[in-house]
Amino acid sequence: MSTTRLTVTGKLFFLEGDVGVDEILHPRHHGASHAGAFCLASRGFTADDGFAVIASSGLFGVGLVRPPVPRGLRQAGIRVAIAPNFSPLFVEHSLNAGMVLPVKAELPAGLRTGEAISVRFEDDGVLITGSGHSFRSSSRLPNWALSGQTWSEWLRAQTEAAGGLDAYRAAAL
Repeated sequence: MSTTRLTVTGKLFFLEGDVGVDEILHPRHHGASHAGAFCLASRGFTADDGFAVIASSGLFGVGLVRPPVPRGLRQAGIRVAIAPNFSPLFVEHSLNAGMVLPVKAELPAGLRTGEAISVRFEDDGVLITGSGHSFRSSSRLPNWALSGQTWSEWLRAQTEAAGGLDAYRAAAL
């Protein structure tokens, strides 16, 4: 039996095709304290609409991804991104910064913007449910990412729990 690690529920924002990083958050807004207000504005997205999950039918995060891009999505309320493919840099920055959880999957036809969706992260993959659809993805994320921590925060906590760096090294070897 699979253990649920995290469940994210909310409204879905769906995008057709590839989604470039400059579309997600234009570089001129990277330093803005309220960058989430500018995310995907050209695609009709507004942070005030309460979306928790964003999905694309194409490659998500095309282009030169910098840490402000997933941070902006998180500020806009997005916790999960679903796409058939991701830019490797988007995945790296999303997970390392503890911002957006990327799930590699294709949504079934019929799920559209504004619909309620549930993304349940389990030991053996991800269960996505919405609008009468339910499907599983084999996409798996590390437990530290599901805890909402960055990798460095998780490692620091593990080190402290082990009694310091020397004790952590001894236990890891």
